[in-house]
Amino acid sequence: FRWQVQPARLGTIRPVAGGRATFTAARRLGKGRVVASVASVAASAAVVVRPAQLRIGPLVHRRTRAGSRITLRAVDAARRPVSRAVVVAVVRADGGRAERVRVATGSAGRAVLRVRVAGCFTVRVTRASAAGFRWDGRAPRGRFCSPLSGRGA
Repeated sequence: FRWQVQPARLGTIRPVAGGRATFTAARRLGKGRVVASVASVAASAAVVVRPAQLRIGPLVHRRTRAGSRITLRAVDAARRPVSRAVVVAVVRADGGRAERVRVATGSAGRAVLRVRVAGCFTVRVTRASAAGFRWDGRAPRGRFCSPLSGRGA
């Protein structure tokens, strides 16, 4: 068998025994076809690549000399890391001052927010996106305290 994805940007085909194959979607959305051919005979099936679910994992707080370090994870529905996810969070210090922070996840699906706020503050994820994924809209909210004397984020 000869396998082909049309258009190729939608994913890849990995042949397995018995004339079967496994289609793995890429991080691109759209419609296309998977085509199998033997000699001069060909058959195809329609495929639709829809966005997978993007989830934001727990916020982990760690105090540093410069303030606080908040680590978060972007994962898919199977809890595998999602790289290149862009996450926007609002950091609100007690007293009302708020900062908007934008970070991107690395290959392990992790991103780090560095926060320089005196006293206690909350972190709330307001937006998350990644190619081929749709954020489920849920994210943990964290309340943390830092002993810094200065303010800023």
